[in-house]
Amino acid sequence: MLTEEKVDIMHKAIETYGTDKQVLKTIEEMSELTKELCKRDGSEESFDRILEEMVDVQIMLNELAIIFNYSAKEVIQWEDKKFTRLKNRLENGE
Repeated sequence: MLTEEKVDIMHKAIETYGTDKQVLKTIEEMSELTKELCKRDGSEESFDRILEEMVDVQIMLNELAIIFNYSAKEVIQWEDKKFTRLKNRLENGE
């Protein structure tokens, strides 16, 4: 859950490092998650590494929303559209 403190920290990170670096950091974090998913072996340590990288990516996605000035409402609207599309595909056997 995003608290005001967490949002403030993300704003400070963007101000400190700049938008270009944070966009690159997002790509880096997504790559690290991809790597951990590819080498997963079912061990608890593997699951822990995957979770850690998932959280890193989620934080960076929240920073991207700030960088690109997306409101929470816009993000939720797109999320709802995507879930509706997925639901329809599942119901239609796609």
